[in-house]
Amino acid sequence: MTDIVAFLRARLDEDQAVAQSATPGPWVRDALDVVPEGEHSGHTVAEECHGDADADHISRHDPAHVLADIASKRLIIDVVPPPPGAEVPDTGSAWDYILRLLTLPYATHPDYREEWRP
Repeated sequence: MTDIVAFLRARLDEDQAVAQSATPGPWVRDALDVVPEGEHSGHTVAEECHGDADADHISRHDPAHVLADIASKRLIIDVVPPPPGAEVPDTGSAWDYILRLLTLPYATHPDYREEWRP
């Protein structure tokens, strides 16, 4: 299990570095673009949005949101101990299954292993 934990920690480190490099959030959507809260539409975070859905998505996933998501996943990995005796059919422990679920967003990463797929 240490390989899957190392993989998850490395991906979270990468996501955190990107989020910390971005213009800080929260981002909001104004009439013309996605902008940092309090900014005018002349200073855009996204060079170009392809419609309302893209703009809504970008504003909902600002760096503050991403960093909070990363922090919650780190707590799951680092703080929550594996439940003793908890079993999930065909995957081992519930802890193993949770770790496998956490890897799914990274399934296209070259270091992802198909045997981790739940």
